[in-house]
Amino acid sequence: MYFISYYVISAEKFQRLLKQAEHRKKFAFTPGTKSNRMAQIKMFKNFCTEFGQDSLNPSEETITAYIEFLAQRLKSARSIFNYISGVRSFLKYNRQPTKCLDSYHVDLLLRACKLTLNQPSRKKESVNFKEFRSICKACDALGAKGVLLKVSVTMCFYGMLRQSNICPRSSKSYQYNKNTSRDCISLQDPGLVISLPWTKTRQEGGLPLQVPLPGLLDPVVCPVRAYNKLLKLQPTKCPKQPLLAAKDGKSISCRLLARWFNQAVELAGLSNKSLSLHSLRRSAASIMAHSGVNLAQIKTHADWQSDAFWQYISAQKPADSAVARAMQSLQC
Repeated sequence: MYFISYYVISAEKFQRLLKQAEHRKKFAFTPGTKSNRMAQIKMFKNFCTEFGQDSLNPSEETITAYIEFLAQRLKSARSIFNYISGVRSFLKYNRQPTKCLDSYHVDLLLRACKLTLNQPSRKKESVNFKEFRSICKACDALGAKGVLLKVSVTMCFYGMLRQSNICPRSSKSYQYNKNTSRDCISLQDPGLVISLPWTKTRQEGGLPLQVPLPGLLDPVVCPVRAYNKLLKLQPTKCPKQPLLAAKDGKSISCRLLARWFNQAVELAGLSNKSLSLHSLRRSAASIMAHSGVNLAQIKTHADWQSDAFWQYISAQKPADSAVARAMQSLQC
């Protein structure tokens, strides 16, 4: 009798563990990754429907044709690898074999995509501090929208923030627990602190990321003065209101903010450079690195958690290299 009851209890615990595991699997992907996976799977299913292929049991020829289909549209080898990874996840989810993805000819075609698809670099250029100041000065000439833009420009530079930290993709997608609101900004002498509830690398929740910004004597580039000017233009009526809002109270979108930034860049006489708000993030990181700031501290301040950080640190001049300077001391 004892063994029977023990078996029943163990079986119940086992089923409970399976149920808890199913619940935990829901958190395997961040919202952004999940959205990308769904788009990749949808693309593959639409391809199979259009060409009369079986999406649940694709052949090697189906995958080969799909890769060529992607190559002619995406023009990026990296994107093709991501979409094929989506197909692999789709087949595994449906407990189907993935042998068709591991064949020699599929591997050969993926290697060929790396060599034949030369995607132009989308990396934005950086600015020096003088150019950054000219952009801030151009914001002052744009009126009310310039006030909002200057807040974003100074925060992206001194806080090394991503554009997604400033405003959502669209005014309708604003979320208080994800996007930066007035409640996230606190004035702390001599500067201010931004408490980010969500970032690209912190999507699972937890404690907000605290980003300090300095108070400066130069009124043109001071982030504290820029924010105080925003408070006069748009007083805080509710702590949950967006950091940057339009006249109707809704958050402005990333696209609108980018359009304003391009106007400021043109007024500053920098239209010949490929710039975006993200340029300010990498510019500040490079300037701080060349000023002798510890790289680990820069990574923490800018919320970098991968080796992509090194791609943002660029020499201000080609000859400005510590290795080159050290070699100058070499003598026979």
